[in-house]
Amino acid sequence: TPLIGVVSYFDDRDEAPAVSRVIMTTKEFEALKVGAPREEVEQEHGVGSDNGQDIPEPAGLECSYYEARGSGARADAFQLCFAGGKLAQTNRIDVAGGGSGGGGFD
Repeated sequence: TPLIGVVSYFDDRDEAPAVSRVIMTTKEFEALKVGAPREEVEQEHGVGSDNGQDIPEPAGLECSYYEARGSGARADAFQLCFAGGKLAQTNRIDVAGGGSGGGGFD
């Protein structure tokens, strides 16, 4: 059974949660198959966050973000991009080093 979690944190400017994140393990990310229906991906892993940090997105794709967790996580977040209701592309987002994606996930 996949582990799905939502983490909320408080922004010091207000008392409401600023962001909720859906957590995905490296093992779950690596098991994703391009072409899988979006509905199936979201049912199994939850609905990812929107791009709130100006992370570059591939043209014509709609992307969601999942916080990376687990042993062997080589990224801070996972970017899942969809087109036509199917998973079209996956990327690892490295925030600290400004790696792939070149943006932040804060």
